[in-house]
Amino acid sequence: MPKAATRARKLRQQRRSAGTGSGARTHTPAASGSSGSSSSNKAAAAAAPPAAAATAREEQAWRRGVLSRREHMPPELLKYWKARHSLFSRFAHDDDADGDGAEGEGEGGGIMLDAQSWYSVTPEAIAVRIAHRFRAGLAQRAPRDMGKGKGRAPAQEEEEEGADAQGPPHVLDAFAGAGGNAIAFARAGCTVTALDIDGDKLRMLMHNAALYGAAVAARITPVCGDFFEHAQRAELADSYDAVFLSPPWGGVDYLAATAASGGYDYFPLRALCEPHGCAGMVRAARRLCSGTAGNVALFLPRSAALADIAALAQPAGDEATRRLVDVEEAWMGHKLKALVAYMGDLAQWEEEWQAGWGWE
Repeated sequence: MPKAATRARKLRQQRRSAGTGSGARTHTPAASGSSGSSSSNKAAAAAAPPAAAATAREEQAWRRGVLSRREHMPPELLKYWKARHSLFSRFAHDDDADGDGAEGEGEGGGIMLDAQSWYSVTPEAIAVRIAHRFRAGLAQRAPRDMGKGKGRAPAQEEEEEGADAQGPPHVLDAFAGAGGNAIAFARAGCTVTALDIDGDKLRMLMHNAALYGAAVAARITPVCGDFFEHAQRAELADSYDAVFLSPPWGGVDYLAATAASGGYDYFPLRALCEPHGCAGMVRAARRLCSGTAGNVALFLPRSAALADIAALAQPAGDEATRRLVDVEEAWMGHKLKALVAYMGDLAQWEEEWQAGWGWE
């Protein structure tokens, strides 16, 4: 036998003996485009219970939409990143002093927002102001029929510091999003039902609320659904002491919807929540409010016309009864951000009522 063939056969025998010996390592080439670790992950996923695997996939799916660091942000949203600490005081994704996003706690360490939430969430200072107005306006509310409101979130029975004699008010945040307003209401001691049609945003909301403490998160009940369908449910009539409405305005380019009127550009309120319109939204909210006051507040574009807002407060067919609406400008520094319209008991309050409050 030629010497080359003999050496080749001996080499093959040595390789086989090395692969079967005690403590020997073998290497199985992975399939193209995969790795040994991915194969083990697939095996672990296959061994996991179907419900747990589905939950894990769902968790991964909604987290993919979270923009938690500067390098995740598209160019058109970078201006909102710069103002992140005005959106949430407990924004904790980054520890770097220069704000370049180079250092930080990583995903899951702080506030979670998706692309839409970055430009639609209410800045914290404004949300806190609105919550103050709610607690003050509802302090002397009439007792609500506790037999109604089957959709009421579980309330804490013990009286909390700062709560009025009727117990904590029950507020519906009808377009809750990532939780800017719902968290502020809960910090003020209100019981909050956070309603949104997007379940992923509600997951972000509850994650964000937990950063403000377990007591704050416990006061919030997330409900996934459409506001107008929610308002049509007969068992929910008179369920809430007040309803807060912050509908989508139409994205970052909402000002394109303005129309010329009397030499001024104003935002047409009929463009909100089409096809129902802003008036239909307010009527639906009133059906959910207890009593006859109609405690409704709206977070509106700064270019909304005051005449249009005043018309919302006057129910159709009840022209003889004058309804008060208080419109407040919401400023952040030197910038006017929005208008907040308060109706019912929310329109009547005393500024000094909030003195001495403790916030969580």
